[in-house]
Amino acid sequence: MSGFPFGETVTVLRAGRTGRDIYGNDLPGTVEEHPVHGCVIAPASPGWNGEVTGGQDTVTASLNVYLPPDTDVRPTDRLTIRGARFEVHGAPTLYRSPFTGHRVGLHLTARRTTG
Repeated sequence: MSGFPFGETVTVLRAGRTGRDIYGNDLPGTVEEHPVHGCVIAPASPGWNGEVTGGQDTVTASLNVYLPPDTDVRPTDRLTIRGARFEVHGAPTLYRSPFTGHRVGLHLTARRTTG
């Protein structure tokens, strides 16, 4: 399956690595991007959350994203959705129809915090 026929394009951003530091942590490298076509973007519940922290308004927005089932996306990736940058929140999960067993798509929650 190549995605949903009237879906949107989401860009997956993944930080490459240039090696490891003395503690074994990855050293960040060039960010690699790959577009994923045919994605579904839907509001999450609750879709946003706001609070005042340190005298500043902080707003967190969440979206449900359904990508084609074989999409290469990881919990550490970031996404560009409708021109805004989001983080993958949690592990992407394959959604399978309970009626037919059809692999509908890969589901993930995307979050963005501003402020």
